[in-house]
Amino acid sequence: MAKPATLLPVVIDGQNHEMTIQRSGGQYHAAIDGRHYSTFRLGAGSFLSVNEDFPIQVDGETLLIAFRGKHIRLVHDGRYLDNGEEHKPAKPFPKWYWVFVVIHLIMIFTGGVPAWVLGLAGMGICGKIAGSGRLNTGVKVLLCCVCVVVVWVVLLFVVGLINILLYGY
Repeated sequence: MAKPATLLPVVIDGQNHEMTIQRSGGQYHAAIDGRHYSTFRLGAGSFLSVNEDFPIQVDGETLLIAFRGKHIRLVHDGRYLDNGEEHKPAKPFPKWYWVFVVIHLIMIFTGGVPAWVLGLAGMGICGKIAGSGRLNTGVKVLLCCVCVVVVWVVLLFVVGLINILLYGY
C-alpha cells in the first residue's frame, strides 16, 4: 500500500515546481509537476536512522533528494532549497558502531520487554551519537561506552525490581 506523498516546493531557474515523493512497497518514486523522474530504494546502511542522498536530473540540473531521519529535503548546488543551509553529504555508520549494535543485540536476546525496550533505545542513542558530525571519534566511542553501561545498569535494576515485586527477593 502506498504511503501518502511528501510534497516539496522546488524552484528551478526561477520557476516554481511541486515535487512529490511517494513510498510504495519499499521503493520511493520522485515526480516533479506530475512527471516521474526517479525510483530508488533505501540501502542497507539505513539501520535505525535514514541518512542517504539520491541524485536526480531535472531539466539539466542535478538535485539531491536528502533523507535525514524522517525528513526529506532537496539540495541544489550544495545548499538545501528550503533554507539555504549548506548540505553535508550522507555518510554510512562507522565500523566501530556495529560493535555497540552487537552489544545491544545481546541485551535484546536476553529476553523480556525491558531488555527489548532498553536494547533498542541503546542502539538508537548510539546511532545518533555515531552519526553526529560535531564530535570527534574518541568522544563518540566514549559516549557509546557510557550508554552501554547505563543501559545495562538500568536493565539490571529493572529486572531486580521486578523480581523483588513479584517474588519478594
